[in-house]
Formats: sequence, structure tokens, C-alpha cells
Amino acid sequence: MNTLQKTAVAAGVVIAIAGVYYGTCTSLRFTKEDMRTLLADTEKEVRLASVRAPDTVLPMFEKMKTEQVWRARFKKDWPDGYRLQTGDSAKVPGALFPVVAKEPKIPAGHMSSLVEDTFIRFAGNGFPGKAAQERIKKLIAFAEELEPTLPAADAKSLRERLLDAHFVVNDFDGAVAMLEKGLPGHSENWCKAASAKIRAHQAEEKKDDAEALKQFIAFGEAMEAEPDKGVPEFDPTSGVAYCRAWVLAKNARRCFEYAKKIGKDEEAAAFRAKAKGLYEKAVKDTSDDDKSLAVLKKEIAEAGL
Repeated sequence: MNTLQKTAVAAGVVIAIAGVYYGTCTSLRFTKEDMRTLLADTEKEVRLASVRAPDTVLPMFEKMKTEQVWRARFKKDWPDGYRLQTGDSAKVPGALFPVVAKEPKIPAGHMSSLVEDTFIRFAGNGFPGKAAQERIKKLIAFAEELEPTLPAADAKSLRERLLDAHFVVNDFDGAVAMLEKGLPGHSENWCKAASAKIRAHQAEEKKDDAEALKQFIAFGEAMEAEPDKGVPEFDPTSGVAYCRAWVLAKNARRCFEYAKKIGKDEEAAAFRAKAKGLYEKAVKDTSDDDKSLAVLKKEIAEAGL
């Protein structure tokens, strides 16, 4: 066989291999529209299961987490000729031929949103029954394993939902543990304040006045260390907007009451004076909100300040 014949055979082999590869790509072709359809169908399936057969939802998620498929992505099917990676923001450049790769069937970020929606459905009106609480606890454990695999934005969203979930099942220790690790999007002082507030309410339930005072003091210190952004905390249930001074005044008032209960009269007097000054500032900061101002003035009157 001469050189020309050898070259022709080699070219034929290359063309054949390329043809097989391209044929495989065509059979495994996965487009943006395919992804939209898959995610919509999956969301519907999970939503129906969470209502009709809630105990089957977690096994569905566990399967999604490990299930992988072969897919071929064509340059024209994806933005800028890139194959988008699942679970992070990396991109792989497109090539002359489509890229065939094994990847998770459901992107981790989308699975995270399904988990968040399921938390909401299981929580219902915020007071789930015993069976629902057990499902939420199992879902919390699954979500905590899922969270490290997520892009930053999805991880932040899921952690905030996890914090809510801990409250729903009365797992206050779990909520504090999350806050002590830090919550993306929230400062260290914010986390300290939230943690102290939880501990204070736990102490109140146990009738431990000294511990309640300690934690309310810690809450106030963390709040005061946080820069005032001038944005009040809006309560959607009452329509009242609580400015920062009002929140701190409420806390100083609690400290006054608990210090008085445990016989720390000098400290109690100092907290009462602090509360009075903060309430005066809160009145000024709330002067342009008639509804909130009326509630604030009533609170001040009831406190005798």
C-alpha cells in the first residue's frame, strides 16, 4: 500500500470516527429548551408529591443529587458557544464538534430551589404537625449536605431558608449553630445579635432571669455595634416600621425589667434611663409615619417612660 493509499485510509478512518461521534452527539443533543422542559416537569412532580405523598419527596431529592446522564451540547444551543457547568459558574469553551459529557441530570442550583419550596410547603402556616416537623428535620439534614456544592448565591438563599426551618421545628440550638458559623449576606454583629435574641427567649422559657438579662445585653451590644443604615424593620403583619432606636429602646426596657427582677437596682436604673433616651430618639425618627408613631407612643405610655 503506497503513501497515498495509506493517507486515504487514515482520512477515511478519521471521517468514520468523526461521523460516529457526531451521530452520538445528535442522539444525545440537549438544548436550552430541553433544560427548561426538564426543570418545569421536575418542579411539577416535586410539588405534587409534596402534597399527595410527602414522604416520597426526600428520596426524590436524594436520587436527583446523584443521578447523572450523558449529554451533548451544540454551540448554537448555548450562550456564546459555551457548555455551562453544573454547580458552579465555570464555563468550558465550545469546540468544532459538540461536547459530550456526563453531568448531573438536575443542576444543583435548581435542586436547591426545589428544596426551598418544599420547606415552605411542609411548614404550611408556620405551625406544622408532628409528621411534617419530622419531614422538615430530615430535609434540613439533606439541605446541609447539599449547601457546600452550590454556587454562592444559591448557598446564601438556602442557608436563609434553613435558618427559618430550624425555627419552624423549634430547633433553636440548630439556629444558633448556624448563626455562629456566619450567614452569607449578614455581618458578624447581625449574627451575634440574632443568636443572643434566641438565647434570651430560651432563657425566658426556662424562667432563668439572669441568663435572659445577659443575652438581652449581648443583643443590644451587637445591635449598637452594627452601623445604622437608616432602614427600619417593617412588620408586614401590623404595618408598623421599627426604626433602630425603637428596637434598641425595646431591648433596654427588657434589660431594665430583668435587672429589677434579680435585684440589680443600680443596673436597672441605668437601663431605664437608656430606654427613655432611645424612645425619645425613636419618636423623632418615626415622626413622618403616623401609624407607627401612634403605636410607639402607646408603648412608651404603657412603659411609664
